[in-house]
Amino acid sequence: MPAGLDAVLLSHLHRDHADVPTLRRIAPHVPVIGPRGTRAALGRARRADVRDVVAGDVVDVAPGVRVRAVPARHDVRRSPVGGARSDALGFVVEGDARVYFAGDTDLFDGMTRIGAEELDVALLPVWGWGARI
Repeated sequence: MPAGLDAVLLSHLHRDHADVPTLRRIAPHVPVIGPRGTRAALGRARRADVRDVVAGDVVDVAPGVRVRAVPARHDVRRSPVGGARSDALGFVVEGDARVYFAGDTDLFDGMTRIGAEELDVALLPVWGWGARI
């Protein structure tokens, strides 16, 4: 596992984003931040610091670094971890730079407001699935 993690951000609870065996391997002091329902869904991961957030919530993860949950649009019905269905989120990480992590979002009108925040980097999904990517 990478050393020096300040937090793990889960944009949604699909199994390809919230893999319980992987989350168990991350140091227990590293918070896992995800949409409402994450704490209940990850109960078997035995994580001490799981924080459920909704769009607009802000979490300080290290001195001078904070994470703000922002809206995202993604179908969350497909095989969620622990059967938990919750909203999808994106995150803006603010520190020396401002980074937008969009998760698996589709385009939506609210992205204009997020993009108007003088971002330094935007991590955006490229849609596709399977061998056609």
